[in-house]
Amino acid sequence: MIKRVWKKSLTVATVCAFLVAATAACSSGGNGNGANEGGATTAPPSGGNEASASAPAADLNPLGKYEPAITIRTVKATESNVKFAPGQSWDDNIWFDLVRDTLGVNIKNTWLAPMEGQQFEQKMNVTIASGDLPDFFEASASQFQQLAEDGQIADLTQVYADYGSPLLKELLEFDDGLSLSASTIGGKLLAIPKPFGYSDTQGFIWIRNDWLDKYGLKPPEKLEDVWTIAQTFVEKQAGGPGTIGLALRKDLEGDLGGVDQIFNSYHAYPRMWIKGSDGKLVYGSVQPEMKAALAKLQELYKSGIIDQEFGVKDYGKVCESALAGGKNGIYFGGMADPLGCTSSGFQKDKADWVPYRLVSDDGKPVLSQAKIAPSSYYVVSKTAEHPEALIKILNLFADVGFGERSQEGHPDYNPLYFNQVGDTPSANFHVMPFQVFLQNKNVKDYRDYMDYLKDPANYQFKETSDKQLFGNMDAYVKWKENPDQPVDQTIATSWAYYMIFGPVSTQAVIDEAMSDNRYIFDEYLGPPTETMKQKQALLSKTEKDMLTRIVMGSASVDEFDKFAEQWGKLGGDAIAKEVNDWYAARH
Repeated sequence: MIKRVWKKSLTVATVCAFLVAATAACSSGGNGNGANEGGATTAPPSGGNEASASAPAADLNPLGKYEPAITIRTVKATESNVKFAPGQSWDDNIWFDLVRDTLGVNIKNTWLAPMEGQQFEQKMNVTIASGDLPDFFEASASQFQQLAEDGQIADLTQVYADYGSPLLKELLEFDDGLSLSASTIGGKLLAIPKPFGYSDTQGFIWIRNDWLDKYGLKPPEKLEDVWTIAQTFVEKQAGGPGTIGLALRKDLEGDLGGVDQIFNSYHAYPRMWIKGSDGKLVYGSVQPEMKAALAKLQELYKSGIIDQEFGVKDYGKVCESALAGGKNGIYFGGMADPLGCTSSGFQKDKADWVPYRLVSDDGKPVLSQAKIAPSSYYVVSKTAEHPEALIKILNLFADVGFGERSQEGHPDYNPLYFNQVGDTPSANFHVMPFQVFLQNKNVKDYRDYMDYLKDPANYQFKETSDKQLFGNMDAYVKWKENPDQPVDQTIATSWAYYMIFGPVSTQAVIDEAMSDNRYIFDEYLGPPTETMKQKQALLSKTEKDMLTRIVMGSASVDEFDKFAEQWGKLGGDAIAKEVNDWYAARH
């Protein structure tokens, strides 16, 4: 089976097979959704939609089969990298067969459109405007908002409560219901969200431990310690001539070379909406906490700690010069960085990169900013006769991917539902128009690995895929017994996974952060407001220009105050009103 490592805003490397996969088999005890799958249905559908007199009815069995079968119309975004086995297509494939044979539901694609270039979204806009909606379909945030306002989609509150399997509810409510809340308007659940796991948005201070040991330095306990470590690395020229104290990149966003984690360490949260002291939502980028962080960054740049050439370096250049080139020993980054250029540094000179939790100078815990708004939404046309069929399809997908059907030995187990097709970078689940995945799964894999380390010989694997992941990490563990050996690509990759899932790893920090609730969430979960559509591009450019000029010293720190005032006049105040109107309506 296939695993995926998630990270904020960027898609990152998978654990086992390939970059674009989004699932792994996961056993869930007592999911209760495998019984009576062949039972005939008798009760009318829930959700307020009236079934026709001749339409087959449904009972409350999460996987109850319609007899006679029903047909649901949908639409699908195609992906150019998906290759099919002989006889398979977007319209005829093993997933559609499974849904038909198990649930008595025939899935019919009304139309297909490429995902690339927003072609699918544009065609969906035309379909919505026409009023001729498919029964079930995937909608973007703005489309969902429009459909809800126009009263075109069904209330799924009752059908989710009645038909959702325990496993499906576990998957969708893993974030304490935040994603479902984003799908709820006026107290009605109007969509099933495609949620984004928040745990991996945690930030880290990545430090070369071999350099710490070389110069007798201790890991940082407060933020000032971080700057002292960076200064020492520069003064000692730890990486040779041109050593970089702190690596940044020109856009100042993202993980490797971004500054969000630094701002978070000053309790500032750029580009997100947070609660102010009066309970209203305020934009983090214009709050006073930003100014203290900017003042320190400017000081670090002037003193030569920050890379003097960051203004012309993109992500690739930072990778090449700072990490793979061995010139940098400290940066603020993300969960999956080892799978990128950090492992190149390890392979080149055995750079012992270790992730540390974010620290502050005031002793208060650092909260990592996180967005939990769903990436898109599954909605049901208000005229659809069987809204509960969407829930059943998702129940089945969950069971095949994470429940009883995902386990070898189950009579319906079939690795082809998620495995690659031949040697192409594709998987059959891409054909499914409705999917659900386990959020925050990586931290669960870390916890399982900790259990595995207690007694590897007798460990009972909960997931087929864990054998490959844990075995991969074992290669690095064995290498450590004789670290004078050269580091080849296999060992470098094994090291990368070990630094994500091992005892001292990003997931170890995340596990602690989740226990301590060290996250702060963007409170605005809605689609772009009208003013955002018109003004956000200008506001974002103005903000980025301000950050760069202050850090590089071409503008004083007081320029921040002017920016905050200008932001409001350029449309920020109008956006704040729209955001708070949305928030008030939802609460």
